Amino acid sequence: NRLINDILDFEKLESGKMAFNIQENDINDAVTEIEKTMRSVVEQGKIDLLVELDKNVPKVKFDRDKILQVLTNLVNNAVKFTEKGFIKIKVEHEDNVVKVSVRDSGIGIKEEDLPRLFGKFEQLNTGVLRKTGGTGLGLSICKDIIAKHNGKIWAESKYGEGSAFIFVLPVREQRG
Repeated sequence: NRLINDILDFEKLESGKMAFNIQENDINDAVTEIEKTMRSVVEQGKIDLLVELDKNVPKVKFDRDKILQVLTNLVNNAVKFTEKGFIKIKVEHEDNVVKVSVRDSGIGIKEEDLPRLFGKFEQLNTGVLRKTGGTGLGLSICKDIIAKHNGKIWAESKYGEGSAFIFVLPVREQRG
């Protein structure tokens, strides 16, 4: 199912036919929903799921379902590459953006592989700790979804010390 859904989403994004329902939403609510839905998946192993919300974060315009898809993908990836330790989702308000990070204590990503992460059909050779395969489209889809929101997504990692996937969404000034 995931393979088919990823390919369908990829095709819709590539052709510009994916519909977006952009509305004012609370990013903390989206992260709380992901925490509830992903907690059982994360805690099946020896991993703690931590969440740090920013109570002063403003509402932001985004497609709730699409941002939930991005967060689900990032947490699932963190689970795949983290044998024990933690996964932390953090929300922050910085300047004119809302920043969301998914940080893990997993195996990390080699510096030379970072530029390839968000490529289409890319799967990095990460060795024995990788728990399951994937389509190689998840991060590419995340990148396209965040781009459609006029945001940015990137990864920071040190091999052997974990990774962080961060995205920012713009805070639009309220007029009225």
